[in-house]
Amino acid sequence: MTGLHLVTMPKWGLSMEEGTLVAWHRQPGEVVVAGDDLADAETTKITNTIEAPAAGVMHRALVATGTTVACGTPLAVIGPAAATGAEIDRFLSERPDSGPDAAASVPAAAEPAMVEIPDGDGGTARIRYLDTGSGDETIVLIHGFGGDLENWMFNQPAWSQAHRVIALDLPGHGGSGKAVGDGSAAWLATIVGALLDAVAPGPVHLVAHSFGAIVARHLAHARPERIRSFTAIAPADLGRVSRAYVEGFIGAKRRSELVSTTAMLFADKSLASRDMVEGLLRYRRLDGVAQALTAIDTANLRADAADPAAVAWWRAIGSRGLLIRGGRDEIVAADEALVDIAGIDTLDIATAGHMPQLEAAAAVNARVADHVARHRAGMSGSAA
Repeated sequence: MTGLHLVTMPKWGLSMEEGTLVAWHRQPGEVVVAGDDLADAETTKITNTIEAPAAGVMHRALVATGTTVACGTPLAVIGPAAATGAEIDRFLSERPDSGPDAAASVPAAAEPAMVEIPDGDGGTARIRYLDTGSGDETIVLIHGFGGDLENWMFNQPAWSQAHRVIALDLPGHGGSGKAVGDGSAAWLATIVGALLDAVAPGPVHLVAHSFGAIVARHLAHARPERIRSFTAIAPADLGRVSRAYVEGFIGAKRRSELVSTTAMLFADKSLASRDMVEGLLRYRRLDGVAQALTAIDTANLRADAADPAAVAWWRAIGSRGLLIRGGRDEIVAADEALVDIAGIDTLDIATAGHMPQLEAAAAVNARVADHVARHRAGMSGSAA
């Protein structure tokens, strides 16, 4: 029978090899629609929800709660109500990704690439980026202060189903080189622009988080012909950035010092897992990181209120702008005067903190996908 769908353990992030099925939200025999919450899965870094890929009946749950399985392992079967047990058995037996060696049959996930690009000062910058998916539209993901391309682990796979998606590590972050020029967002924007010239020379859709949104705004302002749409998640230039967070992140030397700082990122403090904190601590200890973060902080994150230039830019961008905010954000105290900026699209998620793309991935994924669709090739205008 056609119309049967296999739900598998997803791969969220480069380092994820397995996940633990911690809860089922639907049971065999229940009707689901595409996008319904099916189950929760836990990795060493974070817990996220697995959604139904299609409408139908959830015929079988193939993994019990509490079970840890490899990425790609079948978890459930969804399909038409009329599907028989024999048809489901045949469907499972005929698929190479549903037998005892299921995980081994899953195609290898894309790996990040490294590229050397001109830094504008006579040298080069070494940039790590992850290029996934394909399509007529290209989405570029820019993380925030102290982050890296894995901050999009729940988003990039979703958007890659219909589009080409490029996530990058800004200079000073992740696997990229640690030189950051004068630390300004304008300098970093020139590096991102050079990367796009090298790997994605056409118009793109920018999706940026926190400090990354400042970098993205500078890029969009300098090269408006390259930008089809602009999405900012918890932008750091539309409010006051917490000095407790920035100074705590830069100054942390031990795990205990970083735990409370990392927890500020989330409304659900349990998301600041031990593995997440350990990974950040390893990054913080790399040569050149403290200097890079200090330079970026000094150049960009010391304002007591929203940047007037940012406010003016948002008021001018109109419908091409999408602003996403968490109602429990402890990092950026949004300027109350900016609650409503006429003409732009907004998504306010009351239950999320500073990282809605992780805490409310399904809502963010759907809204960004819709925003990109409304500003695809053939639509007029650019992000001025």
